Amino acid sequence: MFLSLTFLLLFITATNSRPNNFFTNETITLANESNEIVPMILTGDSSNVAIQYANDVKLTGPGTVDLILMDRNLDVDIDLNKCSDRVKFCYSSLDKNSEASPLCENDFCGFEVDGTSKTEIDLTGKKGIKRTFLDKCEPIQMIEIKTKYCGEYGASCKPLIVEVDKRITIIIKEASSSCQTLIKNARIYYPPTTTTTSTPLPSTIAPSETSDASSEWYIWVIIGVAFVFIIGIIIAM
Repeated sequence: MFLSLTFLLLFITATNSRPNNFFTNETITLANESNEIVPMILTGDSSNVAIQYANDVKLTGPGTVDLILMDRNLDVDIDLNKCSDRVKFCYSSLDKNSEASPLCENDFCGFEVDGTSKTEIDLTGKKGIKRTFLDKCEPIQMIEIKTKYCGEYGASCKPLIVEVDKRITIIIKEASSSCQTLIKNARIYYPPTTTTTSTPLPSTIAPSETSDASSEWYIWVIIGVAFVFIIGIIIAM
């Protein structure tokens, strides 16, 4: 009976020395890692709309892109003599041109070229121009009312350029490698990268440490009670 009681007390001591809410340091570490806030980096990707082409920007497909015009001029480099497809884009402008503005919406002005015909070419606000009338092509500068398209006049608007960073918004409707179009002396604008600051986790004592501290006195109390009980049995015998 004495041995059975002793073993019973030791078993109770062992099973209660680790409470039900026990967690190891490893568990806490893994839990913290799963809830960690990872900083996000936002980057612009305009590769389907435009690409940097040395000191110029090449228009490649439909979409919207912001450009920085290094000399504050919107100059379009396009060889109309070799153009065999369509190009159309809108650029921010406050001008109201009766021929160029209707091509776009929301305070944008339009630029378009249709070179699908072998003998004629359509320009912004001017159609059916004989290709034989075209001169050697120089960059087409967007200015108020009209501008020169390889020697022929076509509609144009004064572009709206942000003064602080020389930025302009371009909305590309159509672009083609068969009618290569470059924006001269320009850079693709990317918004500044931002990061989300992770919130530090509050410093807490690991549950394993607190459970060890709380269970230590509990073990000694049980041992003390068992010792007194054993002494009482011995005296009674």
